[in-house]
Amino acid sequence: MTRQSNWIACAVVFRAACLCIIASAAVYAFAPIECLAQQFEVPEDQWKRGYHGLTMICRSLELDVQSDLATWQNTRADNSLLIMLGSLRGRSPVDLGEYLEKGGAALLASDRNDSRTASTFGIGFSAGVQAASTRDVFRNHLDCPIVTDRVASHPVLRGVESIVTNRPGRLFGHIPSETSFQRVRSIASLPRLRPRTTSRNFLATVENRAGGRALCMADQSVFSNQMLMHGDNALLAIRTLDWLRDGKPRKTLIVVNGQITDPFDPSSIDMVLPPPTRQEVLEALKTLPPDVLIDFGNVVATVVEDEGMVNEFASAVMRRLPVRTFNQILIALGTMTLFLVAGLTWIARGSTLASPSKFGKTNKRGGRGSLFQSASERKLAAETAVDGFCTRVAGRSLTDWKDFPAGITITDTTDVANAMERSMNRINQRLRSQLPWYWTRKRLISIEQDVQHWEQLHAAGSLSYDSLEVPK
Repeated sequence: MTRQSNWIACAVVFRAACLCIIASAAVYAFAPIECLAQQFEVPEDQWKRGYHGLTMICRSLELDVQSDLATWQNTRADNSLLIMLGSLRGRSPVDLGEYLEKGGAALLASDRNDSRTASTFGIGFSAGVQAASTRDVFRNHLDCPIVTDRVASHPVLRGVESIVTNRPGRLFGHIPSETSFQRVRSIASLPRLRPRTTSRNFLATVENRAGGRALCMADQSVFSNQMLMHGDNALLAIRTLDWLRDGKPRKTLIVVNGQITDPFDPSSIDMVLPPPTRQEVLEALKTLPPDVLIDFGNVVATVVEDEGMVNEFASAVMRRLPVRTFNQILIALGTMTLFLVAGLTWIARGSTLASPSKFGKTNKRGGRGSLFQSASERKLAAETAVDGFCTRVAGRSLTDWKDFPAGITITDTTDVANAMERSMNRINQRLRSQLPWYWTRKRLISIEQDVQHWEQLHAAGSLSYDSLEVPK
């Protein structure tokens, strides 16, 4: 017995150690990524504020991004697109009013104070807003409201459910307005703000009879690398550029904070972003399909084996863990294992362990006997009562009547019939599935009372049995 217990204790300790090693190895497996991230000097904040993703979308829509102002200015207005992001205070490459009158297209996005650049449209930009409730904000930041109040039928917002902002402003001026030449329309509004203001315009469109069109938005950060993948911002960028180009390939000029820029393709960036947090890794693993998750586990196991991480981890643990503590852990695990084995043995051999010499108790029905024997007798009594009823009603015992209580018809009121059906199904399930020690005196008395009620219904003619419904 001692040798077997020691073996079980060692097995339990070994399995627990393996689990710890595998969990820790997953953390070690990501360590090289963190080291690589520190080898590059590209600042993370520079990447977040960049517009490389927006540039990729431009090129995918046949919008040729230009870095030379002269080349872009020599292009016909109806074949060009101007994108101005951030501060609009610098000198504009063109006069926006004349540019749109010639069929040009422009995207103006800014969270700064500016009342001059888009004044030809009757639109101004105002900085700084705060949402009135945390229900409508991004990550509990009141100065980062989420825009959901929109004109869903407009081509720019088709399929766009939410726009996640990053400290936006708001648009003010003559919105909406319409003249004989141009029309200004608000298509998206900020949520309720604090303090309350009459102007909550966030997104507005301008169209004129010459085919010129513009879109003004009170936050350039929506199109930045950092925010492009939040909410439906990426879809908004695609819809906006597609609406502005109006089905034509255009030469595009991107001006960020007054400076002409030509962001390079993100695929050519030689950098590694900081590794995800442990919580982010766990959330990502939850979304993986089972087959992909298995492949991921195999990759981790291969890395652990090839790098010898198990040996390193075990050596580190053994060096740091005092001998006394390690012995205490072994003793505790061994003790719990012995208790578990003893409990399983008692369950498997209950009639032997629960002998009169062990318990020495007198059951309430008289005589000396074990608790296990008393429970078995009560279960037998319950089976006998139901078996006798089945024999008298159907002419067959409960063990031969596999579909009991099917075939029993109760002609009493609906409530009585439903109650009787539930009672029979419940008792039948208990008799067929419950262990002997489930049967207490209270449960036995309850079944005996139910059977007596069945007998009374049968004697009164309210309960009958159709022998044709039971298979032979």
